[in-house]
Amino acid sequence: MREDIWQQVEQWLAEEAYDEALAALEALPLEERGYGLSVLLGRLYVLLGREAEALTTLEAWRQEGADDALWHHRYGCALYGLARYAEAAEAFEQAVFLDETDEDSRKALKDCRYQLEREEMGRTMGTDCALATQYILRYTLADMLEGAVLQAETVYLPRWQLTIRPLAAQLTEQSAVIYLYISAADWGGLELFECTVGMGKDTVQAIGQAMASFLFGMWNGLQAMLEENAPRELVNHFAGREHRFAVYLSDIVGIGQTPEMHDVSVYWQTLAEEIAQRVGDQPLCYVKVYAAKNGSEITGECRINDVRSEELSQRVAELAAQWDTEGFGSHKQFFFLRQAEETRSDYPWTRDELKEKTRAAVRLLHELIEADRQEQWAEALDETAGDEDLSTELYLFLPEMCAENYFQAITYPETVTFTWEDGRKETVYKTQLMAYYPLYEALFQAFDNGDFAGYENEVYSHLIGRSATYNVVMEAKEKGADLAKDGGRITLIFSARDTYQIR
Repeated sequence: MREDIWQQVEQWLAEEAYDEALAALEALPLEERGYGLSVLLGRLYVLLGREAEALTTLEAWRQEGADDALWHHRYGCALYGLARYAEAAEAFEQAVFLDETDEDSRKALKDCRYQLEREEMGRTMGTDCALATQYILRYTLADMLEGAVLQAETVYLPRWQLTIRPLAAQLTEQSAVIYLYISAADWGGLELFECTVGMGKDTVQAIGQAMASFLFGMWNGLQAMLEENAPRELVNHFAGREHRFAVYLSDIVGIGQTPEMHDVSVYWQTLAEEIAQRVGDQPLCYVKVYAAKNGSEITGECRINDVRSEELSQRVAELAAQWDTEGFGSHKQFFFLRQAEETRSDYPWTRDELKEKTRAAVRLLHELIEADRQEQWAEALDETAGDEDLSTELYLFLPEMCAENYFQAITYPETVTFTWEDGRKETVYKTQLMAYYPLYEALFQAFDNGDFAGYENEVYSHLIGRSATYNVVMEAKEKGADLAKDGGRITLIFSARDTYQIR
């Protein structure tokens, strides 16, 4: 009779028919079930996530199981499921002592020690951002991402040649702000950025919430792109050509009181047409949407490659304003746009090369100022840049970027207009241009890093003075208007050489 039951239960377990197995074992009186079937019942309880019942069942046979490695293994599994890792480790150690060939217990013991190290680090890191960063690397990213290889400051996913670098930017005892930088070999030098925030009863819980938001949000959509899972299509026209993108949506991550979204495409359907107008010839673009409502306070944000679009942010805010909620609620979602190979143009410069050329352009300007030959900057840039189109962009963009940074009260458009001597005129979004924001990032990163040997202020002031924005501010001042203080809106129009091609 018992042999028949044993065989039937083993078959049910193999078939994952747990309810049938449980009903059969629980129906047996304790004395009829005996030691062997009771240990099997303990295993079944663990499989069902009922670890406390597993402990009770196994405890009744502690004496009989004292010298049985299997009993200690099952007991350790129950303790592990209850996060009692120190006690579980003792059980697995005893199992290995009794049976040196028990590889399952050896692996389980290793897992226990890993969890104990995790707990210890969680207890001791406090609000130390450096320790928290290592905690995120070891116990969140490397632990949760299949195939991840832990490196010094990053995790690497060989399957996609993808690197994730986390940084715990700000910690309190109950909150965490975490930055994540993501790059891959075939993304044209684009580095994805995400700022994720979490709250909790302690730092560990706050980090857990923040990383859950990342994994269920940005990573969810990014993985869909990497695995080419159910893409949508987006077509745009830029620089005289058609460009086709495969679009991948993440899930919508909701916090607090938010309306249920059964369709993950709600935000995409609202924004798709306008997003199409704002992407150019990039191999990859990513869009972040954030909507929040707290009583009458409404927040909307839409960022393309981490550049905020005021117009699209307003569209998102309009959606959030319609929520029928009283307390706080928020939505976060990501879109990933990957351009088809056949519609892409080969851009000649990597982001690192653009950084170096930006620094070289500023150094060149300084040398010319020192020699009182600054009027030769445009001509000299052609050789420094090694590309007439890039030379034109450095010459036109860098002064306006400095002016925009300085005159912060002024509202600047998302677009720029190019005019040519032959009468051509074209308006494009800054986010469409391959070089605009990489040059912007490179310029101010160089200023912040002190890359210009103490002449940063001199060159910064000179660049502001060369800008069309500065001329507008000065002309307005002569007429009695203080744009620098009171603000206003200006339009950027660049006069380009006739050979210049937008890209």
